[in-house]
Amino acid sequence: MLIEIDRLQLASNDPNTAIDRWQKLLGADTTAHVEWTLKLDDPGTEGFVRALIGAAQALPPGSSEEMPPWLYNWLARRQSKEAERDILELFPMAAAWTLRPGTAPEGDLHLFSLSVERLGNRLVFGDWIMGWLLPRGDEIDVDRYRDERIYQFPFQRGRRVTFFIRNGNVFFTSDAETARIAVDRLIATATPTREPTDLDRMYAETRDGGPMRGAIANRRGELLRLWQWISSRSDSLADRELWRDFRGVALAGGLNDDGSLRTTLRFLCPDGDWAAARTPDLAEALHEGLAWTDLKLDIRARPIDDRIEVELSIPDLVNTMGGWLERAREIETDRGTIRIDL
Repeated sequence: MLIEIDRLQLASNDPNTAIDRWQKLLGADTTAHVEWTLKLDDPGTEGFVRALIGAAQALPPGSSEEMPPWLYNWLARRQSKEAERDILELFPMAAAWTLRPGTAPEGDLHLFSLSVERLGNRLVFGDWIMGWLLPRGDEIDVDRYRDERIYQFPFQRGRRVTFFIRNGNVFFTSDAETARIAVDRLIATATPTREPTDLDRMYAETRDGGPMRGAIANRRGELLRLWQWISSRSDSLADRELWRDFRGVALAGGLNDDGSLRTTLRFLCPDGDWAAARTPDLAEALHEGLAWTDLKLDIRARPIDDRIEVELSIPDLVNTMGGWLERAREIETDRGTIRIDL
């Protein structure tokens, strides 16, 4: 019991610490790594968050015809303050995604990491409670590995979701073995030295590119599989040759105070002639494959030597997210639509 209390008291969830810790997750087998740090001392993020708060506060608390004006106005003011508090409590935040090869020739294993500073100790406490109270059996597995608990819950279509919590950070993985490898690397006292890989070199190019940065090495057709998953809800078919011939992609960007998201992606190509010839195909693929999102995307692609540089932006992301918040208040059931008024 004292060991668990010590873990609760010493939980540290500073995003900078989280990013440093996540670097330990990278190994010679890592084929992709993307991380995004969201802090309010970044002018772009702070401006975006303030705009998002404004959009959330603009949502009406309910129908003014169903209540007296004084009550409606009071609810509107209360909602405005609560919306600001709830959104600001999410920051600072940091998230990361890494990829490594699976056992199958065309299989990939994913690791998602999330750190929200103000939720740190609550997550550790929740981990402690789950470890004691969750039932064991066919439905839920709790694997005690070294000093961590790895949870597996049934998800859908026979699939299971695997996750563990360490120092207030949540880690979701494709399987229990990936979780164990992550635990091993996180527990290590120092990041092991290794020879730089193509992924490391691509990732280094994103320095100073923004709070969101990452790279994907296309060693085993990773880009094709990722694109097939991303574009699966569109009517277009993935150009297999296009996505397989890329050597990799590096990306960097972030949020802006005008309510937009801007990202630069640099696709590494076999050579300059290939890049020039395939730039229109890549631009068309991105437009068609992302059409299902209903986002107003601005996509511009141009060849630069042996690369294709793509500027991808969502100019009005704040208002789009405001629409998502409004629609999230309506829940479709067998008996009709239920509207939740905040």
